[in-house]
Amino acid sequence: GEKRVFVLHFFLVDDTVEVREVPTANSGRAPFSVFMKKQRLPKRFEGLSSLQGHGRSGSDHYTAEDFMIGEVINVFGRNMLLYDCDPYTKQYYEEMYGVTEWPEVPVSDEVRHAVE
Repeated sequence: GEKRVFVLHFFLVDDTVEVREVPTANSGRAPFSVFMKKQRLPKRFEGLSSLQGHGRSGSDHYTAEDFMIGEVINVFGRNMLLYDCDPYTKQYYEEMYGVTEWPEVPVSDEVRHAVE
């Protein structure tokens, strides 16, 4: 399938996630389109029936500990590779979880420059 670039925002205050597509010139898509509105993101998605009880607290939703560089996050059946994060996020993970080394995830220069 087609590979596209997204920015994932995680909100620490309530463990919610928002996913926005990074616009590319002449793609035919609306710029800054919201792929997923801000909400709790379930770890498992096996179709609409798996969303029963969606929104309840528990470990069935992604939390800050799940978002590490190099990990693949399932966003309603679509796999998204986390290949980088901003300096504030790196500082937070260092202070909260002791993460000091960040893996180098190979992605094309086109992808890296799309979000700069």
